[in-house]
Amino acid sequence: GVTRAAAASLAFPTLVIGSGIDLVHPLAAARSLADAIPNATFAEVMPKATDKECHFAEIRAAIADFLDMNFNNQDQS
Repeated sequence: GVTRAAAASLAFPTLVIGSGIDLVHPLAAARSLADAIPNATFAEVMPKATDKECHFAEIRAAIADFLDMNFNNQDQS
């Protein structure tokens, strides 16, 4: 696992994705990790067990939004 101190030391944009029915990475753990990382973005997605197609569509959208928000329109000089 990642300690809270290690998470707090991250100094770059970070996306944490969680879902409600994830036994390996529970939603509460994802939220806690996002809370510990400065300037983290948290996205909750549909559980894969509920709707696999929607799950992956929401993940793709969360990643695209995160990349757009953090890395597009950056000064290229």
